[in-house]
Formats: sequence, structure tokens, C-alpha cells
Amino acid sequence: MRDSKFYINAIKVDLYRIEKELQKTESKINLKYVNTFLDHALADFEKFTPNKREKSLRDELFTLSESLGDIDGDLHKRLQWTEKVMTVRCRL
Repeated sequence: MRDSKFYINAIKVDLYRIEKELQKTESKINLKYVNTFLDHALADFEKFTPNKREKSLRDELFTLSESLGDIDGDLHKRLQWTEKVMTVRCRL
């Protein structure tokens, strides 16, 4: 079994991919792409025992995943949502 640091780094990479996709403001959001990496990041949280802070970040990421559909078509909401994902990534 791999250690938690490995999975945290994998989650950070997934979140980075989401950030890069959403920063392409000239095009529509590829929801399938974003959902794939978001689901993968959330699944990686299940592969180790997160501490209290990591559980809080996982919950925040789950909440963000539920609100993903609300940002399509609204650039301001899209950038705010992306900023929240970046914050979760930095706090990991």
C-alpha cells in the first residue's frame, strides 16, 4: 500500500488538470473531462486515511463537485469555482 503523501500528490495533479481546463475561458467547459478528474481526486481520498484537515478538504471538494453544473455559461462563477479548487489544492 502506498503512503498518504503519494495519494495527496495524485489529487493535486488531478486538481491542477481541472484548473488548466477551466482557465481556457474562450471555450465551453468540457464537463466530462472535469468530472473525470474530479471523480478521480475524490476516489483517491478513499485510498488512505485522511486526517481532520484532509477530510475537511475532501468535503469541500465534494461540495464543489455538486455545484459544477451551475458554473457553465457564467464566466464569473466559473472563475470563482476554479479559485476554490485552487485553494483546496494549495491547502493540501
